[in-house]
Amino acid sequence: MIKVKELVEAFAPHRGDAIVISGRAGRYWHAISDGPTDFGLGDPAMGGHAGFSLGLALAQPERPVVLFDSEGDLLMNLGILATIAEQAPPKYYYFLMDNECYATTGGQPVPNASRVAYDQVARGCGFERTYVFHEIEP
Repeated sequence: MIKVKELVEAFAPHRGDAIVISGRAGRYWHAISDGPTDFGLGDPAMGGHAGFSLGLALAQPERPVVLFDSEGDLLMNLGILATIAEQAPPKYYYFLMDNECYATTGGQPVPNASRVAYDQVARGCGFERTYVFHEIEP
């Protein structure tokens, strides 16, 4: 499993001028970036990061928008995947971090956690491309 800190550290050199919504990766992202287009939304209602980031991507289609989301957040608003797929912002990048628990509310297990294939759910909603990573190669 990739640790959140490793994910944001691997992403940072490739950020360019992207607008970054750090979501659950916020504590790690803000330790390595202080960009003027970083959005650390704190802890809004679970599921809120995806809609917010989609709005930014639609409002500024010329800028890359990157979201670091969690499966717990996604499950609170699973329908957002169909909306993202329908709108298909050209420079929108959604990183879903899956640790199989609701980490910010006490570590409760996510239902059916080890069997949910979020990449396949996104494909079923209309995403053209999805990728799954289990480790970061040096």
